[in-house]
Amino acid sequence: MLRLAVGLFTVLAAAPPAAAQAGGQAQSIRAGTYDLAVTYGGGVLDGTLVLEYKGDSVAVKLTVGEHEPTIRTIVRKGTRITLAGGAAGMALVYTLDFKGDALTGTFTFDGVDGTVTGTRRTAKAG
Repeated sequence: MLRLAVGLFTVLAAAPPAAAQAGGQAQSIRAGTYDLAVTYGGGVLDGTLVLEYKGDSVAVKLTVGEHEPTIRTIVRKGTRITLAGGAAGMALVYTLDFKGDALTGTFTFDGVDGTVTGTRRTAKAG
């Protein structure tokens, strides 16, 4: 029922030099897999966001629903990541704010707003 252009993509963005120099220290945006709840049009879709640091860049992979949007830009500033793109004639923007192992944010798909919440998965002791 909820058909929107969100899905799977991988993009790279420059991370601030401090993040690259942090080595093994905690990042201001922590790498890992985040389980997401995307609220849009009266419903909620599950998804995941995977963040990995590669040198001075961060690789981002987002999966929500069954769609694969075109992402044209990714901007990281402090504890915020903004993703922008969409198909021809349609705009898609995610603005995600990270705090510890949680994220909150908003997105706009073709002029309609929604919200995003998420929690970073933690390793389970075995």
